[in-house]
Amino acid sequence: MKPGPAAEGMGVLALAVAAYAILFDDPAGFVVAGTLLIYLVYRAHFFLRNLYHLVGSLTLVRTVEKNIVRQGGGVGVEAVVTYEPRPGFAVGVEDLAPPVTVLDGEQAYDASESGKVAVRYRVKFMAAGRTSFGGIKLTARDLFFSGSLALKNRVFMVPSVTVVPYGTPLTTAAEGTGFGDREGGGAFLLRGQETRAYRDYIPGDPLDLVDWKLTARHGKMYIREAEGMSGGAPCIVVDLPDPGHELSDDEMARYSMAVNGAVEGTYTRYGVCPLLLISGGQVVASLPPESREEEIFGALAMVRPTERTVHLYRYLDRAMMQAPLQGLREVSGWDGPFRDRLKSLVSSFGSVEGLVYFRTQVSGALRASNSGGVYLYTPARGDISHLVQVVLEARHLGIEVSACSLSGPKSAAVRAELAACGVDQMEEI
Repeated sequence: MKPGPAAEGMGVLALAVAAYAILFDDPAGFVVAGTLLIYLVYRAHFFLRNLYHLVGSLTLVRTVEKNIVRQGGGVGVEAVVTYEPRPGFAVGVEDLAPPVTVLDGEQAYDASESGKVAVRYRVKFMAAGRTSFGGIKLTARDLFFSGSLALKNRVFMVPSVTVVPYGTPLTTAAEGTGFGDREGGGAFLLRGQETRAYRDYIPGDPLDLVDWKLTARHGKMYIREAEGMSGGAPCIVVDLPDPGHELSDDEMARYSMAVNGAVEGTYTRYGVCPLLLISGGQVVASLPPESREEEIFGALAMVRPTERTVHLYRYLDRAMMQAPLQGLREVSGWDGPFRDRLKSLVSSFGSVEGLVYFRTQVSGALRASNSGGVYLYTPARGDISHLVQVVLEARHLGIEVSACSLSGPKSAAVRAELAACGVDQMEEI
């Protein structure tokens, strides 16, 4: 509650009269000053009582154009608030949009009828999943005081909206449709990805994966399963961006939407979603297949710029380490302390404790996922030794890796390095 100009003026007048009464020892001045202060207290009580009655009489009817929307799509919202008007009491209303949305324009207000305020606006839903509105915010004022109050009870947060993930269309040479399911449940093979197996059609499967030749031959519908997908739900590995990467708002939005869409699509299709969040050489979160739905989607809140506290700048591959060691053993003329010392240095370089710990964590997470494939998401900026380590561990376990990175010239070198170390498919966001 804040005092208005009238309350402030009356307060200043009361203080001035009180000062006069003190200076000139005038009892009448004390009486006048006390009367003014008592009246201010009465007006404050009157304002709070009106606000209490306002909240008690308030009703909200909120409607949205669609309760199931595509990720990134715009939806019109109308919130109609009715209340019992009180004389000399002005009321304003602000509708609190869901936290995963951005306003598409300004909120428009219609208060042409007494006791009724209509708020109309459009929002874009940026993250997949089920979400609710944030409630409403009331502002009220009279001649002496004003105040605001946020109402976030469940009754003021309806209706809930289901946001369906959408695979961001990809461009350039690595064309594709992204990972996971898009709006309508569509799933697509990655470019160049071959079919490993076929299975009977299940109602709800995307028609894009139907093998029509096999269907015509046998008289019933068959679905193609891509390589790396028949072994179960893929494990999604997310490389968290570093603040030093300086991603634009558009790049961060595209990256976040792609990750959210992949997780939502995987969970919708398989009922589980093994998830691994990494920041440099540190595992930020590791969720096995048995993780609950709220845990999986709660972890997506961590997909934001995160300062890297562990940097690798190298990766550990046993085969690569054995090659230089074997070469040192075969070189003649380097006998003695020099060769022994050089062998020790080479071995130490590949056996740093932090590097081995990260490798062990990644290997354990991939083993626990029981996945037939790995989907690796990365902004493709800075040092990617930790990503190479993930790819090496997946290849060592016989798991195929598909990577998805932000498009642009800054990520071209990273995509080339990932492809060289064993990534099977590359996609761009």
